[in-house]
Order: sequence, then structure tokens, then C-alpha cells
Amino acid sequence: MLPEYIHIKSGILAQFNALVPQCKHPLIVARGAVKERYLRNLLLKGKFGSYTICDAFTQNPSLQDAQKQLEAWGPEIEYKCDSIIALGGGSPLDFAKTLKYNSTALANKPFIAVVTTLGSGSEITPFAVVYDNGVKVSLSAPHLKPDVVIVDPRFAASASSQQRASSGIDCLCQGIEAFWSKRATEQSTEYALECIKLCVANLKAAVYLRSEDDVEAQKSNERALMALAQASAYSGLAISQSKTTAAHALSYFFTSRFGLKHGQAVALIMRDLFALNCSIMPHKEQLLAALGLKEVSDFAPWFRGLLRELGLKDSFADLHLSAEDINEALATVNSERLANNPCQLSETEMRSLLN
Repeated sequence: MLPEYIHIKSGILAQFNALVPQCKHPLIVARGAVKERYLRNLLLKGKFGSYTICDAFTQNPSLQDAQKQLEAWGPEIEYKCDSIIALGGGSPLDFAKTLKYNSTALANKPFIAVVTTLGSGSEITPFAVVYDNGVKVSLSAPHLKPDVVIVDPRFAASASSQQRASSGIDCLCQGIEAFWSKRATEQSTEYALECIKLCVANLKAAVYLRSEDDVEAQKSNERALMALAQASAYSGLAISQSKTTAAHALSYFFTSRFGLKHGQAVALIMRDLFALNCSIMPHKEQLLAALGLKEVSDFAPWFRGLLRELGLKDSFADLHLSAEDINEALATVNSERLANNPCQLSETEMRSLLN
């Protein structure tokens, strides 16, 4: 079961005041279409005395943007807001966490995640991904974990199928990485397996929603999105303990340099990493069973087929990677995440993952 601070339910935003009674003067972190689509609804349900909007950040938030924003606010922000709400998906969550990490004034403010995309698990974790002059940096601190998580799965229906596909495949990959991480615990493994099972059973239906011409189609969509929301929460709980491994460690360069969506980049690494890690991993039968596979060799063709069905790339071919690109990808690999990988990868093996 999910912890009590995680609230996943259709229409849950109507209960905002009951769930977060202390939130009267929030700092709301939101941007772009998400802000335009959901902010008014949040303001109506929250009935705030006052609020401050923060939208000066990009899809891949930067440390520099956070520092500029904090300088612009000055010390007055501590008295102006009594809480922080991240409204949206991974980007506003990461930016809100970066603000908290870099500000003593905001560090201990109650932190509420109102989630509109499903899959990243960022709404659960004490981690943030931010770019420092184009280089990916991982932040980690206990106070970066949201205190209250509010997820209406129906919000994800307004995202594009491509967005749901990228976020969903990231969720599946995080479940797999949490299972085999060197830092895995008994509890994180349970969370990871639950995440994987939910993704395998529901990911395609959550990406390609049915036309809601009748009640049954509406219910089918709601079930699929609810399952993906739960999978996202389980993945976040799992990696909060286990952290991610080589698939994430090698992926960040491709998001920063080529603009690949995060989940897409992770999936391309996972494609061939699975066999390398399983070759030295005991108890892989549990993982295979959760995936619905019999043999390790079944994974690559199944996974490539899944990526194609979801409208995602199944190889790096379209990027036309040069030798310099691959060298830079290896030079900028996240060593902390790489160290969690069960198989100690040689340079040759890492290069092979980028084919």
C-alpha cells in the first residue's frame, strides 16, 4: 500500500483545503501550458489569501535560473509565502526543489506536489535534476521530498501521448533499475516489482487513451491512468531508497545535447543494459516474472517492440552520433548513479550501449 501522504484519486483537488489546511499564502511553481490549464482550478479549490507565481524556468531547469529568481525575491520571500506548491510534472518539481535547496528562507516551508503528468516519480523522491551551465547536477536532501502529494490521474489525459509515453517508459525503467540497484532494500524491491507489474499491464492503454464516446471508454481510460499514477508513486518510493543506475547515469547527456525527452533517453540505454546486468544478477527470475518474460534474451526484442508501439525511438540511429559525441557522453556520465549498477561496466561495454 502507498503511504498516507500520497493521495491519488479522480477529483482529489476538490479536497485540497482538507489535505493541506496550513497552505494559505503559497509560492506556486508552474509554467507554460500546465499553468494555463490548471492554475485557475488550483486557485479556486485552494481559496488562498494570497499567492506568488514562479514561472521563470525552462523544461530542463537550470541552477542559474533558480539563483536569479531567489535574488529577485530577496529575503522577503520567507515572509511572503507559507508553503510551496509545485504544479505540473518533473520540471516544476525539480525547480521547486532547487529553490528549496538553495534558500534557507524556503528550505523548511511545507512542500506540496500537485501532479499533472505521470511516470517520473519525482513527486515522491528527495532528489532533483538541475543543469548547471548545461551540465546535469543531482541534488539530494531530505527536505526536498514533498510533504503532501496530490494526483488526479485525469489531468494526465490532457498531456500528449508522446509525453505519457516518455514519462511512462521512464517509470518502467526506474522500476527495473530499483530492482537491481546495489542499494536495493527488501522494501524498495517490493515497490519496484509493483511498479513494473503496473506498467507492463497498463502502459500502452495509458498512452493511447480510448475516445471517450461512452461510459465504458471513460472508465477504461481512468483505470489505465490510475494504474500509471500508482506505478509512478511506487517507482518514486523505490528509487528514494535504491537510487537509479547506469541507464540514468548515461542518459543525461542525450537530453542536454540532443533534446531527447528524459524517459526516451533512459530507455535507449536500458535496451541492451538489461542483458549485461542480468548476466551477473541472482534472483533475476523475479524481475523476469514481473515483466512477463521467460528468458533474459526475450527482453531486448520485447522492449524494442514496446518502444515502437509507444511511438518512441528504439535506437540511437536517428541521432547520428559521432565519435566525439560518444566520448563526451562517457566523459559526463553520472558516476554516483553508475556506481549503483550491479555490473561494473567497462568503457567498451558502455560504448556498446550507445549503438
